Amino acid sequence: MRTVDELPDLALYDEIITIFVECLHMTVPSLEADLLASGVLDSLALVDLLFQLETRYGIRISPATLDFDDFRSIAQIAAFVARERNSARIGE
Repeated sequence: MRTVDELPDLALYDEIITIFVECLHMTVPSLEADLLASGVLDSLALVDLLFQLETRYGIRISPATLDFDDFRSIAQIAAFVARERNSARIGE
């Protein structure tokens, strides 16, 4: 069960959409659209996205623990970022 701190806020959704538009030059059809199945997010774009998330949010994403399901949609990416930011705060 997720805690309130792990739930993304609307600003986080907007920030992630901005990353897709301004950095990855991609349009996302909706918050729940499957970005992997639709081909919007391919392996090269995923690497760029991971870099952008690490840089913007100060999180470390380990390839060893990477779960592609966390990157299927904007909503799932936002939940992942919220969870990782919360974990980083707890670990400080």
